[in-house]
Amino acid sequence: MSISLDLPAVLYVAVLLGGFVALWALKRAGQRRSTGVDPLVMGNSKDPLQLYFFRMSVVLEVAAVVLIMLHASGLGGTWGFGRLAVLSRPGVDEAGLVLGLLGLALCRIAQSTMGSSWRVGIDEEMPTTLVETGVFRYIRNPTYIGLFTMILGLWLIWPTPFITMTGLLFVVMLEMQVRSEERFLLDQHGERYAVYLSKTTRYVPWLY
Repeated sequence: MSISLDLPAVLYVAVLLGGFVALWALKRAGQRRSTGVDPLVMGNSKDPLQLYFFRMSVVLEVAAVVLIMLHASGLGGTWGFGRLAVLSRPGVDEAGLVLGLLGLALCRIAQSTMGSSWRVGIDEEMPTTLVETGVFRYIRNPTYIGLFTMILGLWLIWPTPFITMTGLLFVVMLEMQVRSEERFLLDQHGERYAVYLSKTTRYVPWLY
């Protein structure tokens, strides 16, 4: 077993995860203060799929924290913690940090644009306004593409089997949540959302 602490990588991951936690916590607290509504609604859903996503998100978040702590401990030569050789070169960690920060910036822009309509999960009790301004004029899910970008950044910093598996599970779960939210919004807003669907792409302008 090889114990080798990569301090820059640890710091980069700490910056990204700290930024993620702060971004969501500050937005949630500010919205609760200004509107009296808690935007974290996924755990309150009556939909079994939403409750499943909520439980899975908690499990994956705990697993990610544990794995990151183990990676930070320096178990670089242990199975599951070894970096992909082709990405073990100068500049890759820094590229991961930049990508992660860009992802967080996009999440922040999306949160700000959504204003009081921002939710974590599907709000079945209090319908929200359909947001079609700013970046939402071109893509329907900027928050999620921001999260995907951050996950890619984390993977570039620690391209190991465990981080790969956890990241893929997050991506699959988020993709399923996106599709659930789009179906809900189509039911909620009807023809207006159908028109919005025809004018926008899910993630990447003019592509997908």
